[in-house]
Amino acid sequence: MITDQTLFPTREGKDFVFLGYRMHLTPTEYRVLHYLWEMQGSAVKVRELCARCYGEDGANAINVSVRVNGINQKAIRIGGRRLLHHLRGRGYTFCDDV
Repeated sequence: MITDQTLFPTREGKDFVFLGYRMHLTPTEYRVLHYLWEMQGSAVKVRELCARCYGEDGANAINVSVRVNGINQKAIRIGGRRLLHHLRGRGYTFCDDV
């Protein structure tokens, strides 16, 4: 489970701090991670992530998957593990071992 010390947004609202290190995120990666961070404990459907993070731009599951992959690659470089995973039929959520 994510704790306040493990992962939190920066004061500027552009990046997250993970395990004490700043994760430099793109604006879209930030929106995706921030929304999932706000919804901790529940899986968020891809459709909901698209609507919340992309608005009227018409993103699809591939767009979300690419952003989640980018977030996970940055988390792996910092902490050696992924932050997010997809639960088939339920949506995206944080990995249990974080």
